[in-house]
Amino acid sequence: MAIDTSRLDPSEKRRLIVAISKAIEHASIHCAPLTGWTDQMSREAFSQCLGIYEVLRREEQMSPPRACDELKMALRCYLEKVEWEPSTSRSWVTADDTTPAGIILP
Repeated sequence: MAIDTSRLDPSEKRRLIVAISKAIEHASIHCAPLTGWTDQMSREAFSQCLGIYEVLRREEQMSPPRACDELKMALRCYLEKVEWEPSTSRSWVTADDTTPAGIILP
C-alpha cells in the first residue's frame, strides 16, 4: 500500500516528488538505456517509490530527507532485481535541491 500523499505537509511532499523524479531519471538512464523508458515504466517506478518511501518512514523510522535520499538506490536495485537493504548508518551524505549538500550527523 502506497503512502497517502495528501497527509504530507507541503515541504515533505515537494521533497518526495523531487526525490522520486530524480530516482526515475537515474533509473531511466542506468536501467533501461537500450530498451528505452516508457511512460508505463515511469508510472510503475513512481508507485514503487511511494511504497519504498512508506516502508522507510514507517518501518525503518527514517526522517523524510533520509528516506528520500534512499529512493534512487532502492529503485535501481528493484528494477535490476538486486536485493536492497536500507542503510542502517545513523549518518549519511545528502545532495539534493532541497537540502544543502553535506554529511548529516545524528
